[in-house]
Amino acid sequence: IEIYVPRHDLAQEYVDLLTEINAQVVHVRPRTGGADGKLPVLCQRVDYVKSLEQQGVGVFRNACRSAEGDRCEFYDRCDYIDQFIDPEFESDRSNVVRIFVHNYLALRRNPLQDNPSLVIIDESFFNAMVEVHDLSFRDVREHFCSDRHTDLGNEVIKSLVSGEPLLNALRGLNVRLGDLDEINLIPTGTGFDGVRSTALAGRSRGNTQGISTLIRQLKSELRQRDVSHPQSIFLHSDKEGNDVVRVCSRSELQFEAATPVLMLDATADEKLIDCFFDQDIDLKRIDIKQ
Repeated sequence: IEIYVPRHDLAQEYVDLLTEINAQVVHVRPRTGGADGKLPVLCQRVDYVKSLEQQGVGVFRNACRSAEGDRCEFYDRCDYIDQFIDPEFESDRSNVVRIFVHNYLALRRNPLQDNPSLVIIDESFFNAMVEVHDLSFRDVREHFCSDRHTDLGNEVIKSLVSGEPLLNALRGLNVRLGDLDEINLIPTGTGFDGVRSTALAGRSRGNTQGISTLIRQLKSELRQRDVSHPQSIFLHSDKEGNDVVRVCSRSELQFEAATPVLMLDATADEKLIDCFFDQDIDLKRIDIKQ
């Protein structure tokens, strides 16, 4: 069973309350101590892993275990990896309950994670599924280009500033989905490394993730032949009054669509729920007194 809650302190409350059940209960914590640094650091190569995260590079395949089976030197005694090892079924506690925070709903599952038998989502999770990136014009011009379209970023900016239908402009330039696939955001030399502990130098996660999201959203919108203005890419003014390219995207839930789900949410919105779940939703209202 997987339970998803808004914050790590609530995850720990669940762990404390479930001590008597016939299951191993695990509060799944991040490798690097969390955004505020209040959680234990679980990774023994934390500086290297943080630099991978900052550049938007997948950590598991590049630092924990490669697709070819190469492993980090600490893999067999890693506190982060241990969180995903299922108990032996011959033991007294062969069931396992893992408590995550909401943002794990959108994270790609690592190869150690089987699909759960049941998912419980505590409180509204929708904000954790939406990403908003504000990209400076410089970032778009510098990083959004391919071999066939070296000035692609500038063309995007020109269309947004002028109000010209961006998708029509790109089609007029014969920009194809394959051209967008050619945009390389992975730093040169990045690959599996099982021993390095020092940080890599490179672009920030914000730039990399933002450009990656811009590519993904443009590909999705270009597939809609009858649409001329993008629905997820806008011209926006930041807090300093500078024009930026704002890209909005919605993540997908990472467990299988047929997985049973129980949501506990006093503010549940049926239209939002329908956006994320293919199966029928049975809404129950339970009135309480505080």
